[in-house]
Amino acid sequence: AERAQGAKRLELLRANQPILEEAIRRLDEAVTRYWDITPRAESAAYLAARTHVLAAEWPRMEAQLPDILDAAKRTLHARAKLELETALDGFNSLRKHLARREDEHRLPEKEQAMLRNCFLAEADTLREMNRFEEAADTYRAVSLRYMNEPPALEAILGQARCAKDLGREQEAGLLIRRANVVLKRIPNEWNGKFEETTRFDRNGWEKLLSWMTKRLDVTTGGV
Repeated sequence: AERAQGAKRLELLRANQPILEEAIRRLDEAVTRYWDITPRAESAAYLAARTHVLAAEWPRMEAQLPDILDAAKRTLHARAKLELETALDGFNSLRKHLARREDEHRLPEKEQAMLRNCFLAEADTLREMNRFEEAADTYRAVSLRYMNEPPALEAILGQARCAKDLGREQEAGLLIRRANVVLKRIPNEWNGKFEETTRFDRNGWEKLLSWMTKRLDVTTGGV
């Protein structure tokens, strides 16, 4: 559904909605049943939050149809908002739970990845809810936590997108340039971790940020 476009995308999202709702029900049951078996419950809680994000997409798209009545549109918007709020609560609760465990002892690699993903997912969800200032603050916290590590790049670009959403084009440009600096500071021993923790390898980030910087230079005259 996410790869489809237009009416086909909406059709697939509508067909998938009952599947997502059933998945959420089963994942919530798993959290309750396996909470004493911590890793299994944590995985279920994370997937449940992710599924709520996916479940927000159909009502949001449906509400944009031109022939939808105002009352139905309000209901659909409320449904999408509730899904995102539930997802945000899920990511937030799981992040705090993992952070408490981290305070007690070093987390296994899988839990470290889940904690990192919760931080970024919180910020992403806030941005989807148009809470741009809060999202920017959360992205900034992530970039500081993972300073000079690959996830900082995702966080800085997320913060740049929020700045752009808020009409702060100059700030967005400065953040893109900052991402370039951070990339150069990431030690070579992290090279094998880029694809595990972000969407690109180091070479992919170099190409993306080089392209973004060139676009900035064209629009700002290199300022």
